[in-house]
Order: sequence, then structure tokens, then C-alpha cells
Amino acid sequence: MAILRFSAAGAGIASVMIGGENCSNWICIAFLPFGLALLLGVLTPVSCIGALAFQGVIIYEVGTAGIAHCALSILLATAVLMLGPGAYSIDARLFGRRRVVVRKTIAEREPPK
Repeated sequence: MAILRFSAAGAGIASVMIGGENCSNWICIAFLPFGLALLLGVLTPVSCIGALAFQGVIIYEVGTAGIAHCALSILLATAVLMLGPGAYSIDARLFGRRRVVVRKTIAEREPPK
């Protein structure tokens, strides 16, 4: 999960830099907190949604020139949003790890007669 978060943050920052001259400076500055939060795993759902919103703005402003980087960043941020921050993140330290417990079904608990 850490590698996925690093990839999502790196792809997002790269797509902001690719936009360069076509993007306004406020987008570059405003994306940095979301990219750093995604990199560190702080408030992961909020940072993913913010990163996705800024990627949409970048696609709108840049057009088709940087759509490959933005599409990759959108897919990675969506994957991190769906999967969660992982064990090696600040969210895991703050809120605890989320563990999935699979219970046995009734048929598995009772032996057949």
C-alpha cells in the first residue's frame, strides 16, 4: 500500500508539473498539500478526493496534452481511495489498523448429520 500511495502522489505531482505553462500557478501550489498528505498517508480519503478534484481541473485546463499522466494519477488515486492508507501510514497510527474478520457460515460451524 505504501508503494501505491507513493506512486499516486508521484504521478499527481508529475501531472501538475507536466501541465506547467498551461496550468495556473494556484493549481500547482494548491495540489502540493494533497500530494504530500497522500504521500504520508494523512487523512487519506480527503487527500484522494482533493487530488482527484485537482486532476479534473488539470485535465480541463491542459486538454489532451497531459491526459495520459492525469489518467494514471486518477486511476492510482482512485485505487488508494478504495483500498485505504495501509499499515505504514500516519492514518494507521492515528486511527488503528483496519482488520477484516471473516466469520464461518452456519454450514461450516455445524458438522453434517
